[in-house]
Parts: sequence; structure tokens; C-alpha cells
Amino acid sequence: MKQHALSSIFPALPDEELQSLAADIKAHGLHSTIVLYKGDVLDGWHRYQACEIAKVNPRTIDYKGSDPVAFVRSANWHRRHLSASQRAFAQVQLSEWATEGKRSDTPPNDGVKTESEMAKEAGVGTKTIERAKRVAKSGSKALKKAVKDGKITVDKAAEIAKLPIEEQAAAIKAAEIKTPPEPQYTPLDAAHDQIGELQSALAVANIEGSEKDKDQAKDLITTLRAEIKTLTETLKAVTISRDTLQNELAAMKRHNISLQKKLDKK
Repeated sequence: MKQHALSSIFPALPDEELQSLAADIKAHGLHSTIVLYKGDVLDGWHRYQACEIAKVNPRTIDYKGSDPVAFVRSANWHRRHLSASQRAFAQVQLSEWATEGKRSDTPPNDGVKTESEMAKEAGVGTKTIERAKRVAKSGSKALKKAVKDGKITVDKAAEIAKLPIEEQAAAIKAAEIKTPPEPQYTPLDAAHDQIGELQSALAVANIEGSEKDKDQAKDLITTLRAEIKTLTETLKAVTISRDTLQNELAAMKRHNISLQKKLDKK
């Protein structure tokens, strides 16, 4: 079974996380059904790979809707770790797939989005969409993958895309973002991840689930969003308190230094 082109627009799961997912599936089974479109995996590619690793038979259903682009976007857009550059590039690729005649049931120019519309959907500026389109048009496969994987910003990638293909590899290496320290996993992150899982489940429920299943998923998402709002406000308050304490500590240090200087003069 192959990964559908729409699914491959989004970054791959790191190997460590894929192995962790496989271990969870082996221990607890596959929770979310894998969605197929014309025989390829439209949603759940990482779950399918994890099932292969865990030697678990995956559950699959066929996508029966009329807009696979919107379905894939809905299932993947919640990923909290997607940067603005990744969102912009994914938005451009989704729009291109939908408008270049790759959907047999859609005329090539049906539903063409403007750069302003794409920017609004991706939550970025129109200039970022323009740069993403330049990368999609003139970038090498390696450059496109680097943007998709978050290793290079779309701004830098757009400049590299102006170079001849054979010169882009060296420029990519020089422009790659240095990997930051692994951030601490917080309750806020957990709530975001739960929403992501529920949105994926809701997308599947819209294909095969009952109205009761859909309502339960929507209610859980609403509850989690309220939890995220509370956690965000708490985090903001803690950050302000921390900054206040740091400022007070700095003031005390300055005061102590001043006192020490006066004592030294006596």
C-alpha cells in the first residue's frame, strides 16, 4: 500500500515517534481507522507504517467524499508543531493538487484560490505564500523536502530557488535551521495533541460514524479547547510572575553591589 500524494504533503513522523506509536498499537491496538483513496493511504500513513512494524492488521475504510483536499487538510492542520513556513508550503501544494487536474472529478481551474485566500487559510502573509509558490515552482526536490520537514524557512528557500538546481544543495546545507533543544512536554501540549487526535477521529466519523459519535467528538474538542484556554492563561500568569521575580532579583543584586562598593570605601 502506498502513501497518497496529498498525505505526503505533510512532514513525516520522526523514527523515534513512529517506533513509539508502533509499540502503543502493539499493546493497545489501532484506535483510529486508516482512510484510503483510490487504493492509497489518504489519512493515517504513520498509523499504517506503525501497524506494519507492530505486525498488526490495519483497519481501513475508503474515502467516499468529494473533496479529498479538504479532508486531508482537516486531518493534518491541527499539528501544533507546524511552522508558518510549513503551513504556507503545505497550503500551496494542497491548492496546486486541487487545481492542476489531478482530481478526475474536478476541472483544472475549478475552485482556484487567490494568494490572499491561501494566506488567510494558512495563517500567514501573502508574501509568504508568494515565496512558497516560488519554491514549489523552481525548487529542487531536496529544497522542497527541507521546507516540508521544517529544516529551512520558506523565505530562505525562495532565495535558494532562484539558483540553478545543481547549486541549490550546497545553499540548503548552509541555510538549514539549527535544531533547538527539545522543549519540555507540558499539559498544554498534551491538550493540543488530544484535540489533534479527536479532529482526526471526527474526520473519520464524518465518513462512517453516527451522529452521536460526531456530537461526542465535537463536545470533547470543545472541552479541550476550554482547557487549553485555561492552561494558556495560567502559563501567561506564571510567565509574568517569573519575569517579575527575575526583575526583582536583578534589582536586589544591583542594590547589593552598590552597598558593597560603599562598604569598601569605608
